[in-house]
Parts: sequence; structure tokens; C-alpha cells
Amino acid sequence: MDQVTFTCNTGYEILGSSTLTCQNDQTWSGTEPSCVRSQCPESQPPAHGEVTGGNSFGDTVTYECEVGYRLVGNPTRSCMATKTWSAPDPTCQLKTCPPVTAPDHSAVTGVNTYGEEVTYFCETGYDIIGTFTRTCQDSQQWSGNQPYCSKIQCSTLNPPTSGSVSGGHEYGDTVQFSCWAGYTLTGSSNRTCQEDGLWSGAQPTCAENECPELDSPLNGYKTGGNGYDDTVIFYCNSGYQMVGPAPVVTRTCQADKTWTGLQPSCTRQECPVLLPPANGNVTGNLFYGDVVSFTCDPGYEMSGSDTRTCQANQQWDGTQPTCDRVQCLPLSPISDGQMSGNNFFGDRTTFVCNTGYELSGSTSRSCQADRTWSGAQTSCISEWKIAIARNFDGCSFGTFLPIDVQV
Repeated sequence: MDQVTFTCNTGYEILGSSTLTCQNDQTWSGTEPSCVRSQCPESQPPAHGEVTGGNSFGDTVTYECEVGYRLVGNPTRSCMATKTWSAPDPTCQLKTCPPVTAPDHSAVTGVNTYGEEVTYFCETGYDIIGTFTRTCQDSQQWSGNQPYCSKIQCSTLNPPTSGSVSGGHEYGDTVQFSCWAGYTLTGSSNRTCQEDGLWSGAQPTCAENECPELDSPLNGYKTGGNGYDDTVIFYCNSGYQMVGPAPVVTRTCQADKTWTGLQPSCTRQECPVLLPPANGNVTGNLFYGDVVSFTCDPGYEMSGSDTRTCQANQQWDGTQPTCDRVQCLPLSPISDGQMSGNNFFGDRTTFVCNTGYELSGSTSRSCQADRTWSGAQTSCISEWKIAIARNFDGCSFGTFLPIDVQV
């Protein structure tokens, strides 16, 4: 800093400071001196302070600082015979507060001198709790209380229906969503708590898994849905039965969208084996809806139905037929003789003539399958007529023989 020095002519004494200094505010320290009787330099108030009192020998000056400043040096000075002050000039120094420390997860800006403010800032994802500014006071203490930074919290998320959620709900935390077995997550599987206290993304949902639709078996039907854990029950129509060891087949939709078991089928039920009637035959199959036909051997005729149908209850309709021997028309009794035997198929009737008669025609006749008798008509002719016929054999009168010997 620039200084000037004053001197007086002989006989004069400098009144005031013998030197003046150019100050920061572009003013000179002190006052312009004069040559008068001896005096101490005039005391100048320190920056941000004031001084009171005279500057002649023996005078005392007192110094005080403005609010917010503290005095550095002696608060009083005396003017001595040497025309100097008893102590150096005091100064007013700006007061300071203790340095502030930033709480966890924060930063602080500002200075710690009187009247200045410090400002606290929290890291991203944290909220400040308390006042975010403090002022350095004349007491050299900070206004207010030390704030702190609290981690931002998002609202608690609920799990999706048929699902679960895990994870925290503070800033930076990520929650994970999952679905129960048999359900598939639709949407994002995770959400993150953001610095604005809101969750990223949207709430996902859990949709029930579905298996492919199952067909009904041929000649059958089914009941039940195709969602996870649904069970389909298969049935056969009347007259049909399930193929396999169980009379009822079920399949269940699994978590991986596949069905348990195998697709069933329905087969026609079977009726008991029918035996052919005695002296007859039976043809046809034994399953539901099949018709069997009965026939009789030649010489036999059917009694009862010639067909029977396999029904849904695995029973045959109708009753078992029989094959009965056909019957020929009864033969007329012969004159002058006897006959014996029945007139059913296969029966043989035997003819015998009385004494004095001779049999003409078949001695026996059988009842045939076409209900006709074998052989020729049988009769008994008297022996004398036969003899007469023989005596006239070769004679011209033979033309009368047929008339005479007819029976």
C-alpha cells in the first residue's frame, strides 16, 4: 500500500499521524496533519468499527466494532509524549461460526462468516429433514438445527392376484413379482423405487394358464374346463365303454399347460356269446348294435325270433329261439292193413297188410325236410284179385283187368 510522510518546519510538530496510507476504499488513513503543538496521530476507526476520544498528549481513545465483528487488539489507546499511541491500531475482524459438516448423503455450500448462509443438499433419492439453510449469527452460532437426509420411500406395492412380491420400498430398491404355479406373469417382473417417490413401470398381473382344448372321444362326451388345475372327465355314450382299466378317465391341466394322462376312446360294449339252438346255427357279432341271425338245419323250423340285437345294457333283446322238427301232414289210414310211426321230420311210417292182402306201394315212408313223404302211396289189395289179374295176363280180356282189380 502506498504511504506518504509529512514533516514540519522547525518549531512545528506534526498533529496527527506522520504518515498516511492509501486504503482499499481509495481513501487515506487518518487526517491530513498540520504543524501544531505536539499531538498524537488522530485515531481512525477500523473498518466496520468506530473510535471515540481526543488525540492530544494524555488523551485516551476507545474502539468498538459493528455487530458481527470482533475487536482484534487493545480496545483503548493513550497518546504519549513521544506523540505516539500506546498500542497499535486495533482492527475489526468479521466473526466466524464453527465450520459445518454435511450430514450423511448430503453436501453443503456457503461460508461460515457472520451473516452468511449455508445451504444443504441431499443426494439423489434422499429428502432433507429440517431447514435446508442456516445463518451465521453475531453469537458465532448457527441458526436452526442441523438437518439430515432421509432416503426417499415409495408406497408399499401389493402382490398381484395369484402371485407374490418381494423386495424393499426405498429409493433404488427393486421389487420382484412372481406368479403361483399355474399362472403366467403379464407385464414387467420388476419395478424400481425412483427419486420422485414413484415406482417405475406398471403393476403386472398373473393370468391363469390354459391347456389346449380337449376333444370329446368318438361316441362319448366330456365335462370340465381347460384352466390350470381343471379336471376333464370323459364319458362314453350308452352302449359304449371306456378303453382301459378304469370305467372313468380324467385328465388334469398342469402348470406347464399340458394335460396329464392320455386321450381315452370309447368302444362298443360286448354282449354275452349266444349259443346256436339245437339243430340250428347262429351268425353275427357280439357288440352293441350288432344283430345276430338264427337259422335252423333242414327239417327244422324256427320257434321264436330269428334275430336278436345287442343292447346298451350288454344284454340281448328277445329270447333264445328253438329249432323244432317240421311236421308232415298225417298219412291216411290204409284199408285192410295197419300203419305205425309219427309224422315229424325223420320219422318213418311202416305199413303192414292184413292176412289175405298184399301190400302195394312203399312198405315204409319217411317225413322229409320239405314236409313231404318219401315213397309212393301204400295200399292193401286182396290176394284173390291179384290172382285173377295174373290168370288173365296176356288174354284179350285183359282190357277189363284194371277195372276188375282196382282197389
